[in-house]
Amino acid sequence: SAMGFFSRLYGPGTDAASLAWLLVGGVVSVAIVAVGAWLVLRGERVLGFFTAALAVVVASPVAWTHHWVWAVPLAVALWESAPRVAPMMRLAPGHLRALAGLVALVLVADAHWWAPGREMKELHWNPLQMVVGNDYLLAFLVLLLVLGAGVVRGGALAPWREGAASRDSRAQASGEASSAGTSSASRMR
Repeated sequence: SAMGFFSRLYGPGTDAASLAWLLVGGVVSVAIVAVGAWLVLRGERVLGFFTAALAVVVASPVAWTHHWVWAVPLAVALWESAPRVAPMMRLAPGHLRALAGLVALVLVADAHWWAPGREMKELHWNPLQMVVGNDYLLAFLVLLLVLGAGVVRGGALAPWREGAASRDSRAQASGEASSAGTSSASRMR
């Protein structure tokens, strides 16, 4: 989890670890749910659900390895839906399938067990051990970055932009109509 990462980075129970977890974990979790919702709204319910489900694991203060079980159906759903989802995101299906393969590889490799982890040794990891020891979290963050970039490239922000432009044009038209109505009313007097 993000809390585990920041606890290893700043020390368990420190204000820095807690604050970083709240800020980064919160922002990342909201982003994950947004990507999942975008996928669901485009008919990719299974992929959207499993993407959003991992928000709980990232945001949780404690995430044991078996909590990451959500990544297995996510990798399968990503692989299966790649030909449909990739064009929506302006990506090649092979890129999404490679990403699904990366997630599966990280899960199978179980590399986080290679880093020292007994007797509080994880609190003194070097940078390479930090990467290896946080393999699940980092692989999922890569997945989120690619999916998030695809969502933005695929026009996810367009409805908000179009909505704002539409509101602006309606407000402008309303303002012109009210000033036209005022001038005609004053002419009628």
